[in-house]
Amino acid sequence: MADLFGVNQGDTQLQRIVDAYKATQQPQLDRLTQAKTNLEKKSSYFNALNTRLNSLITNLDDMSSEDAVENFESMLVESTNNDVVSASADSNAIEGISTVKVNRLASSDLLISKQLDLDSEFGNELSGEHTFKLISGDEEFDITVDFGDPGSNLSNEQALKLISNAINETENINIVASKVKDTSETVRLSLRAKNSGFDNRIQFADSDVLSKLGLINSELNPSDTARETATSDAAGYKISNSQSLNSETEINGVTIIRNSNEIDEVVDGVTFTIKQTQGIDDKEIVLDTQVDTAAVTDYLFPLVNNFNNIMKFMTEQKSITRGEPTANSLKTRMRSLLSERITTVNQGGPEYISAIGFDIKRDGTLQLSDRDLFEKTLKDDPEKISSLFLSEDGVIAKLNNAISTLKGDDGVLKTRTINLLNDIENQQSRIDRMQSRIDKAARVQEKQYTALLESYYQAQSQYQSFNSSIGFSG
Repeated sequence: MADLFGVNQGDTQLQRIVDAYKATQQPQLDRLTQAKTNLEKKSSYFNALNTRLNSLITNLDDMSSEDAVENFESMLVESTNNDVVSASADSNAIEGISTVKVNRLASSDLLISKQLDLDSEFGNELSGEHTFKLISGDEEFDITVDFGDPGSNLSNEQALKLISNAINETENINIVASKVKDTSETVRLSLRAKNSGFDNRIQFADSDVLSKLGLINSELNPSDTARETATSDAAGYKISNSQSLNSETEINGVTIIRNSNEIDEVVDGVTFTIKQTQGIDDKEIVLDTQVDTAAVTDYLFPLVNNFNNIMKFMTEQKSITRGEPTANSLKTRMRSLLSERITTVNQGGPEYISAIGFDIKRDGTLQLSDRDLFEKTLKDDPEKISSLFLSEDGVIAKLNNAISTLKGDDGVLKTRTINLLNDIENQQSRIDRMQSRIDKAARVQEKQYTALLESYYQAQSQYQSFNSSIGFSG
């Protein structure tokens, strides 16, 4: 019956009417949606700009620290043979040449006990706790060992293990002990100083425990320069002359004796590390101290790169930048400040960054176009570079001033970002309300048209019934 009266055709017509109504309202909805999209683009723009600014701020904070100037005075030392001598330099170093001849490396003192049979008894007379004293340089250490109850019958190997453990477990001791099986049937105790040099040599006080190991002052002479040397079975030192534990070098013709193989406070700002001894006929090693231009460049260029990233971004997004006073003002200020004169440089120093090899490109980015000039200026006087960037009116101060109102939770960027997010939320509410009105109006039209159709179908049915009854009577 429904098909007979064309209900399906009516449904199609109804849908067309509803769709046609919605189409008339769509431009209003599209305008609201486009406005929201524009707000979202601006929000994304400011988030990206804020990220780039934060990277720049990190550089500015670092270069605003009290020790920032030292990074412009980085020095390096080149050695003619790093396998023999290498060196490092700090900002106190002076450019120039040093010569080094390595006569002897510093060594850690090594004291070895006499040879003991592995399985022989250590001696019941040393049962219970016993304390002995070891000395490293000026420090004395009391070592306590518990050999157990009488009758424990500890072997030499067991006793040496207890002794080495007691030494190594002593707090802050500067000596390392080890039990060494020098043959399949014998064992010895080895004591090594943790630090090299004469001042850290190993000495000891006579005791029953150490006497069992052959460590006796009168026999080994530990406090004398000439000490007893260890043999294949007798106790003694690896190096007889305790003075030979020190390194000996000739730096710029002057003999230098040190406990360590790292030598500082001889040449201002330079620390030498000696690695190999040289023969009498070997040539001196030449070390050239100079400004580390690569280190200064590595320190400076993250700032330049982050500055350029901001300028490139604002140029690439010029349609938004021009429409946003905050961003447009920032771009204009950052573009101009690098061409400004620096009024607080050291007397006689360059007053513009262009004077040290930098150019400002058309897009406002900074480029080191003359690296030779930059490096020459740096080598001639690092303060000429640092003053341009770090002085009271320098590049860092100018950049900080340019972005001062933008930074932080109360800054313009944060406020603008929050306002945009609120605008996006409000715009979405407008879209939702309009969509709701359109849907409601469509439902009203659908209801009215449905009622009209129902009236039409009812009239049509009555008309057909009337015609049928007339035809039947005739």
